[in-house]
Amino acid sequence: MLEEKRFPARVPVLAAVSAWLACALAPASGFAQARTPSWRTPPPAPPPYMQDAKSYGEHLRRTRVVFRDGLTALVCEHGAQPLASLQAYVPGGFLDDPEDAPGLSAVTAAARLDVGRGSPGGTARRRAQALGGALRVRVEARRSLVELTVPSSRWRQALRLQREVLLAPFDAAEGSEGGVRLRRDIDAAVDGLRDELADPAAEAQGELAALAFGPRWRRRVAPGGVTPGQVAKFHGARYVPAALTLVVTGDVVAGDVLGEIHRLYGAAAGGGGGVPAPSPPLPPLAGAQGEGRRRTLGAAVPLPRLSFGFPAPRATAADKAALEVAAAILGMGEASILNARLRDGKGLASGAHARFDAASGAEMLVVELEAASPDAGGRDAAELGLWAELHLLGRDGPSEAELGRAVAWLERAWWERLATVGGRGGELARDEFQGDWKRSDRRLGEIRKVAAADVRRVAGRYLAPDGAVLVEQLPLTAGGGAPAPRALPSQTAIRAAAEGGAARRAAEDASGVQIPAAPPAFRADEMRHPFQAASILRGPEIYIREDHTSPLVEMGLFFPGGLAQEGAENAGVTRLMLESMLQGADEARRLELYGGSLTPVLADDYFGFRLTVPSRHLAAGFERLKKALKSPGFDATGGASGRDAAAAGAEFEKLRRRHRARAAGVEALAAAGGVAEGMAEESLFRRLVGGTYGEATVASLDGVSIEAVRGWYGEKVRNVKPFVVIVGDVQGTAPASFFVGEFSGSRMKDGTAAPAPKPVAATAATAGGGGVGVRRPAVLLGFQAPPAGDADMGAARVLENYLGEDGRFAEEILERDDAIFRITCGYRPRLGGGGIVLSAKVRAGREMQALSAIREEVGRLGSQPLPYADFQAAKAAAAGVHAIRNQTGWAQIETLTERLLAGGSLDGYLDPSREFEEVGEDVLRGVARAVLDMDKAVTVVSAER
Repeated sequence: MLEEKRFPARVPVLAAVSAWLACALAPASGFAQARTPSWRTPPPAPPPYMQDAKSYGEHLRRTRVVFRDGLTALVCEHGAQPLASLQAYVPGGFLDDPEDAPGLSAVTAAARLDVGRGSPGGTARRRAQALGGALRVRVEARRSLVELTVPSSRWRQALRLQREVLLAPFDAAEGSEGGVRLRRDIDAAVDGLRDELADPAAEAQGELAALAFGPRWRRRVAPGGVTPGQVAKFHGARYVPAALTLVVTGDVVAGDVLGEIHRLYGAAAGGGGGVPAPSPPLPPLAGAQGEGRRRTLGAAVPLPRLSFGFPAPRATAADKAALEVAAAILGMGEASILNARLRDGKGLASGAHARFDAASGAEMLVVELEAASPDAGGRDAAELGLWAELHLLGRDGPSEAELGRAVAWLERAWWERLATVGGRGGELARDEFQGDWKRSDRRLGEIRKVAAADVRRVAGRYLAPDGAVLVEQLPLTAGGGAPAPRALPSQTAIRAAAEGGAARRAAEDASGVQIPAAPPAFRADEMRHPFQAASILRGPEIYIREDHTSPLVEMGLFFPGGLAQEGAENAGVTRLMLESMLQGADEARRLELYGGSLTPVLADDYFGFRLTVPSRHLAAGFERLKKALKSPGFDATGGASGRDAAAAGAEFEKLRRRHRARAAGVEALAAAGGVAEGMAEESLFRRLVGGTYGEATVASLDGVSIEAVRGWYGEKVRNVKPFVVIVGDVQGTAPASFFVGEFSGSRMKDGTAAPAPKPVAATAATAGGGGVGVRRPAVLLGFQAPPAGDADMGAARVLENYLGEDGRFAEEILERDDAIFRITCGYRPRLGGGGIVLSAKVRAGREMQALSAIREEVGRLGSQPLPYADFQAAKAAAAGVHAIRNQTGWAQIETLTERLLAGGSLDGYLDPSREFEEVGEDVLRGVARAVLDMDKAVTVVSAER
């Protein structure tokens, strides 16, 4: 539980409020001698926001005020990071879209990002960039979110900007300059929404909700888009101050924030307005069963995906907590039921995940399975395996180990959500909308109260086949259609499969895993210490940051090399090695019982493991990591690993078949003219810096035997000094002692990085076919850029922000050319080379027009000086993005690792703003001319068929 603390700056505010309440409640008296003596100081006046408050409350450094006009403001003071998150929730989501204008809420929210287009300061997103922050919107079922994340020193300017984004009226007059701009922004937002909804994961989620709760839950956009008049009307009815909920989190003082909110949104500031009419109630849950609640779709996926939904809209609070635990038991973590039994045990699934969604009356437990085989028999086997495990869970309930592991996993996930200012704000907002803004400190207690009987009860009540919905997404093939939906497996088949798995479960329960005791209350400390380097004679380099904001420790243990050391003949060997080193369900379950996890990490220039564990179990977590490194799962020597050659070989072959099936699916999708999500941009990055970079193929995986993995391990891991970064609830450099002995000594050798690859020669524009799996037409331009460790890396980061969707470059193109509706930019520095990729989403049939417009603007960038304001905004954004990204311990580990492996210094990490401040306008222009050479660009044009 978080320790309650007060900032000294709050004392005058609290004293004023208390004095004001005391005076207000004191009885009046008519006796002259009761009058206040002239020498006594009158009580201080309450702050203005208190005079206009209908209710006021404080709890554990969280403050809530409801103003008389209805606006609700919540402030969470959290000074661990110099950032602030300003979240504004609007009462209007996709369920509030009119029948004739689906997508209206999302389009309206997206158009708010461009408020101010044509003004000297530019759009709202560009002004947010100038503050060193980021402006984003998200639309949910019943509300829309407008969030600004900025350096905490800029929270006042950000609050003013957010008010403008929320309340500035649209100019929807037909033919006016503002109306023309609005029409263009709406068209871009409509195209962006269509692109978003075409994503396979988003499509599956929408179909599940529609099958469970009715067609209104299927998010879509009107075929003809929406009109400026509809957008202006929706905005005027929903974006009303009296109906807003503002949540401000970060290094701020509650009294100051509430005073500024009152000044900006109070009636005197012109913020009045009626409360929007309440949304109509949702229709009752559909009663259709059987095939009417299953849907089969074709999608750009390499392997079949099965998404199961189990609606629970009328669940009690106790049932919801039990369902959350049930989801963790089923599909959260490597040792969860579905991953341990269906994936690792039976080889029926390539992966599994479960979650419990609780949003606006659509509570539903969702299970997502990726089948291990693309054929119908493989899908049937995976589905039957799921029903069998659900049957066992509802009949017998979870074991003590399964329950303890799930609770520990959820506790860790809760702390991870609180690692960012936005995450803390989101938790506070969720509690507010669920009717109890003080609930956050009780969440862990509610999870710990869930018993095995509670899980068995909710599994039997909610997780039955007759109440489920299912969406199957099958890989698309050239000219192939999706098959008809299939019927549910029979109860007889489910019971038979369940009996077959009961023996395995009994063996797991008899493994004697000890359940750790409940953790003590944690006292959070917001002071963050700087990184320290720990020196070990003939041992690894270790960097440790003491951070007591949560009871977790993050550790990254890496070796130099990574994907860049693989070739076309052995691509995939490093990933197979890392995953097979971790084989052993009992070991994974034991670590997850502690609330920990150990996962492989594979980057271009390094590889290794990520260990996350509560600090009280750091020693036990490190033992698991050490065992993976010293006695890997493919070791056939027995001993500590307890494995013989036959068992090790069988497990490895199962793992290789899983990866081979995925590679075959990707190749089949490419042969059909499609591309898996994200593959086009990733491939272009790899081409710019050279090398295969982990593009595992069926042929390369067939050539990676267990003997090849053992040889790779002997060369890259055994007796090689690792590089270690630790962030979390530790005392000084104490964890360095773990590495004395088995990770130090004369036998230890330094790892070798891969030689710098020769980048593939750049080519002129190449038209790539779209078709199967292509979501929207796109134009991608790749440029070779400064490598990691280069003196111009800072300038390249500034250039990335100038070119990206929040910068002036993108705004200028979108203003002039309506063939393009979104531009993003990514810079990836690697030891062997760097790349910058400009990605533009374009309208069908106008791909070459978009390419011409981008070429023209890129050419202008190198020949003309940048406006001073835009140049400074890009520098502020580079520093702000760095701070926002590095809120979590794991992000800090990745950033420091990449910096130090490239020859950078620890001082440079501690003060990255200096790196950006040293970028002059002449330096940036020189880097832009050198990098953005269209004669050397690699161009990919992807068109719809």
